[in-house]
Amino acid sequence: MTTLHEPAEALARGDAAACLRALAPHRARLATDDEVALLWLQALAREPSSPSLDEALREVLEPRADVSPELVIAACAALNAAAARRPMDAPPRTDGPAARAEVLASAALAALGALEGEPAPGLEPELLGYLWINRANALRALGPTRDEEARESYARALELVPAKGAWWHDLGVLHKWRGRWQEAFDAFLRARARLGDQRGILWNAAIAATALGEGDVAAGLWRDLGLPVRLSEHGMPVVEGVPAIQIRVPSVDAGYGVERGPKEGFEVLSVTPLSPAHGVISSPSFRDAPVDYGDLVLWDGAPVATDPPVFPLLEILRPGDERRLRFVALVREGDLESLTLPPGARVFAHPSGRELDAERLVYGKLVARADVTLDALREAIEASTRTRRGFRVAIPALYELLGPSKRAGQEHQAWRAIERAAIKLGLVEEGASGG
Repeated sequence: MTTLHEPAEALARGDAAACLRALAPHRARLATDDEVALLWLQALAREPSSPSLDEALREVLEPRADVSPELVIAACAALNAAAARRPMDAPPRTDGPAARAEVLASAALAALGALEGEPAPGLEPELLGYLWINRANALRALGPTRDEEARESYARALELVPAKGAWWHDLGVLHKWRGRWQEAFDAFLRARARLGDQRGILWNAAIAATALGEGDVAAGLWRDLGLPVRLSEHGMPVVEGVPAIQIRVPSVDAGYGVERGPKEGFEVLSVTPLSPAHGVISSPSFRDAPVDYGDLVLWDGAPVATDPPVFPLLEILRPGDERRLRFVALVREGDLESLTLPPGARVFAHPSGRELDAERLVYGKLVARADVTLDALREAIEASTRTRRGFRVAIPALYELLGPSKRAGQEHQAWRAIERAAIKLGLVEEGASGG
């Protein structure tokens, strides 16, 4: 028999690509040789972007009437690695690699009598544990609707092999994405006790401590990562020098605008960080999102995009007290810049359609601190529309907050009139609109 020393050695030193290259001459043995199949699947688990995963799984699994638990574990690990490439904030795929891993692991556990009761005697606890942990990780990727099953599977795995620090970390990740912060923190501490000060463990523990409001604990964890940190007057960690970042938040169509985006999706917002994991949102949402300008938020450490880095939202730590008032306007260059707003108020605008004859339709938000009076905002807006010829703006929310009045209704009418004018001028395509 041809030796498999070379691919096994490559895998041992962490070079999965070299392992797959060395295995290539033995591909015909995937269907019959468990040693070749096991090495191949273990290498694919470390190369989850490999396009050959599905084909290799077919060649390994389909010819075998009885697949060994070891091969099931390796196949599930490869599928779960592929599933982990999908961001955790994205809607789960019910037909993707995680779903396939869950089916494989569940079938193997059922065949061993472990899924619905006690397994047959004589089975190795670690082997059963690996089946349970792969089922658990697959269920985690399948989203909140499978949460109870995932928790049970993690519990079964750790009951069998409590010393596995990586499994405690995986459990912590489940709790993190479900917002169970004390349970997440406890799991990450258990992982740390078994694996030491690994960067990912410390980072996740700091995120959980921040969510719990344990600022001194979070600060200690950031220090353990080598970061300079101090506590704010509110007792929360502050790490100087963290650059501005962007976060991705789930959003839905806000129900206004001539040009509409997808009904459901994501919006990217800017954040001024206070630490590597929490900070204050510094740009408004233009769609309907769970967060807006001024909110104190927590985000995950693994980016969902890298150029530039974009991080997924985990939690709203404290809502901002700013007023955020939507508006629509027909503007020329300098119109919005000319607004003489009171201190503590800012305008953010998002252009729509195209510019013609130096004119453009924009949607936006007027954002003001809670101490800025509504009358001061009204006076600033009305003064600008009087002095800037052709500057047309409608901001119904401002007049609604000022109290029931004829003017509030007129502002809604003005919103629709501005959109109709933009369509007539050819600035935007005619379509669904609303105010």
